[in-house]
Amino acid sequence: MKLIQWHKSFVERAQKEMGISNYVLYWFGFLEGALVMWIFMKVFSLMRVKSEFPF
Repeated sequence: MKLIQWHKSFVERAQKEMGISNYVLYWFGFLEGALVMWIFMKVFSLMRVKSEFPF
């Protein structure tokens, strides 16, 4: 429970210092998640072993 409270206060303090709204914060979170997913997909596609079977 302490971790959740700490995280909430940290995000609120950072949001206040940067002067951004909740809406912008949500977009930052969405874009960060999309970027991380794109990087994971690129890394895993490079690691995939190609075989002669189509499945």
